[in-house]
Amino acid sequence: MVLEIKVPHGDDWAALRPLIPIFLSYVLSFIYALTALAVAICSLNASGGMWSYPSA
Repeated sequence: MVLEIKVPHGDDWAALRPLIPIFLSYVLSFIYALTALAVAICSLNASGGMWSYPSA
């Protein structure tokens, strides 16, 4: 993922307002990636691990 948050041209808080949707999309994608990682880790732990063999 390439971060393309541009430097605002103003020197006040109003100059940051156009960047809010971009920043929120990065935050949401980070939360999505962390959720997917947590699900993968939990499913591996519940199954006994990646290299566990079924007992006969």
